Amino acid sequence: MGMRARSPGAGSADPGLTRLRRTGRILRVAGLLLLAGGAGLLAESWGRPAALRWAVQAAAVMAAVLVRLETSLALNHLPRSPRLLPSLGAANLLTLGRAALIAAMAGFLFQDPPGGLSGEWLRWAPGGLYLLAVLMDHLDGRVARATGTVTRLGELLDTEIDALGLLVASLLLFSGGKAPVVFVSVGIGYYGVRAARRIRMWAGRGIGEVRPRPGARMVAGCEMGFAALALLPVLSPEATTPAGWVMAGVFLAGMAKDWLIICGHASPDGRPLRPWLRAVEAAAARALPLLLRAAVAGGVVLSVTQPCPLRGAAAQAGVVVLGALCTLGVAARVAGMLLSLVAAGFVTAACGGAGEVLTLTAAVSLMMTGAGHPRIWQPEDVFFLKNQK
Repeated sequence: MGMRARSPGAGSADPGLTRLRRTGRILRVAGLLLLAGGAGLLAESWGRPAALRWAVQAAAVMAAVLVRLETSLALNHLPRSPRLLPSLGAANLLTLGRAALIAAMAGFLFQDPPGGLSGEWLRWAPGGLYLLAVLMDHLDGRVARATGTVTRLGELLDTEIDALGLLVASLLLFSGGKAPVVFVSVGIGYYGVRAARRIRMWAGRGIGEVRPRPGARMVAGCEMGFAALALLPVLSPEATTPAGWVMAGVFLAGMAKDWLIICGHASPDGRPLRPWLRAVEAAAARALPLLLRAAVAGGVVLSVTQPCPLRGAAAQAGVVVLGALCTLGVAARVAGMLLSLVAAGFVTAACGGAGEVLTLTAAVSLMMTGAGHPRIWQPEDVFFLKNQK
């Protein structure tokens, strides 16, 4: 009598959401412990002021990730089921582990490592952290599929952590003088597209749906791999800068295609809707790979005709073989990747000149575009373009 009926669940939180929030609190404590441990370790080699700055910068990035996690916990469900999973699962924890590595990287932004033997390992730290994060990027998706826990939350976190990692890596490369300022566009591109979409939405204009494209995923993987290698103190700015220009150019071309889709000038899979755009794209797809193969051949000829005491007969033969594979269109992506690494090593060692730089830029470009047509054999596309995460 006089009692009002209560709706099911009223006054009580979803038990699954409660468990997820409890996990979030545990992750916050773990993050604080990692920051304290990292700052203590760095204080010995770097000094307290630099270690404190590292901790503040890393904490800011880590806090942003944990806030994003907290506000997105309701997405922790399978794509075709609305039921909330009460556990983040191993895959999401791996993704958050990648986020912790990237936060640790961010602590090194705009700071110079100390000189001497005591600080030598710090020169390897940013690149080592990002290399580990890139390797883990291929693991969390496999774990999610193997355990049947591919969730909307996992998809969101994976995309945003990838973007965050590229942002931090591009800023580290630019601030360290190992990439041109245009390479920072690779880091801010994801956020720029998101901002542009929101502006169009506020303006009441249509927004096209950008579907995942195998080629775009491959380009992103190349950008991440390049950033990880360039952050390591093994290649000089003379080698990483021209490669950075190529990477940025390919990335901006992909962003332009995404923008055409968003504005309704291309289909969701990236095919231009206007005839003149289709003609330009078709002409570029035919001509560019052939020009790059010719550039590789020219660069190799210049390289082998320039004497260098550091380049022995075996290295010369390797360059010629890899250059021939690229020029003929035989496994051109793999050959281009290997040739670009060899050329980057020669440039770093100040061995040769224009020939090595031309070979490096052309080989990197060919690795990302493929051999085009006509070609003899390009089996690696099965892996690079079809076996995507």
